[in-house]
Amino acid sequence: MSNSIDNLADQIRDIGQDLAPDLMELIGRALDVEIARWQSQAPVDTGALKASIQKRMIDPYTWGVSFLEYGLYQNFGVMGTNNATSQIGVAGFVSAEDRPSSGDKYGFKSSMIGGKLPFGVRVAIARDGINANPWFAATDQQLDQILQRVADRALQSTQL
Repeated sequence: MSNSIDNLADQIRDIGQDLAPDLMELIGRALDVEIARWQSQAPVDTGALKASIQKRMIDPYTWGVSFLEYGLYQNFGVMGTNNATSQIGVAGFVSAEDRPSSGDKYGFKSSMIGGKLPFGVRVAIARDGINANPWFAATDQQLDQILQRVADRALQSTQL
């Protein structure tokens, strides 16, 4: 299995390729169970991330999952400006060029971040980064387990 988050959609598409529409509906219902689990595990500040986690039909044979982009940074963490090691505790899951880090949209480019937090806290966050808080998957194995659970649930539903 490739080490990229983008492959999740490809693998879900592979599960559904050439299946009857009613089986695609069963896969969608099985995916709802995973989405509910992710929503329950997503970090909550305003609730925006949790509310954004949704299933979507890409085409008649492909389900996708979408959520706010910063959910990846919550899941994998962000490197600060001064730390020499990545805050991302999921080596192997995402290739180095795909990982959120200093200089990315949500990475820290300067020694100060915006917001209403006290000055010292904002400096410390920019310097030290944000630790990973895995809420959907932290390893290739966990991603495989998600896909297997979705497939198993859908197949079990056909046997009812």
